[in-house]
Amino acid sequence: MPGLRLRVAGELISESHCRAWAAEVPLLGIVGNDLHRATLGSLDGTPYLAVQTSAGRVAMSPVYPDPQEGLDAIRSFAEECVRQGASARAMTGPAGVSFEASMPNGGDVVEAMGAAGWTRTGDVEFAVELESWRASRAPLAAAMNAALAPFLPYWLGGFAGPNEAAAADQERVAHLRRIFDAWAAESQPQWYTEAADPLPAGVAERLGD
Repeated sequence: MPGLRLRVAGELISESHCRAWAAEVPLLGIVGNDLHRATLGSLDGTPYLAVQTSAGRVAMSPVYPDPQEGLDAIRSFAEECVRQGASARAMTGPAGVSFEASMPNGGDVVEAMGAAGWTRTGDVEFAVELESWRASRAPLAAAMNAALAPFLPYWLGGFAGPNEAAAADQERVAHLRRIFDAWAAESQPQWYTEAADPLPAGVAERLGD
């Protein structure tokens, strides 16, 4: 989600944290790209198979160029994780903790965030106290929607299939592609503490090209 940063009890969290805590089952292993391994934090030590090598955030290449070789590697990794994880305990989501969010457009979404239970703690920062991780669903959804708000004028929604995608306004498709390509190429802070333009630098001017 462009621009959205999340912390639990002061720890920056990734999608892996959210999914593991929500599932409440043993986390036996993770398959992902090489850079995601560095975001694991409290999940560090979980068996990890890197199947992509990243070139920054704009490009990546497969570790296994042959698709079948990659599938075989994932299957072998999964089998080994199951063998080694037979006694692993189920993941337990955090409880009685502060859930924090920051985003460059935080000052523009105070009302929407407040309606979902968030309290503003800084120019672009918010917090909500969680009795359990299950209580994070509504605040998390609100934070994701708030971070996405600046992109909605260019958003096309999901497509049911290739024919529907081909029938979309291709000029708007091109605009959205430029926005996200430019966003991926930019360096982003780990945590936002002050307002910033959520759209990449100069992208508004380039949309008219």
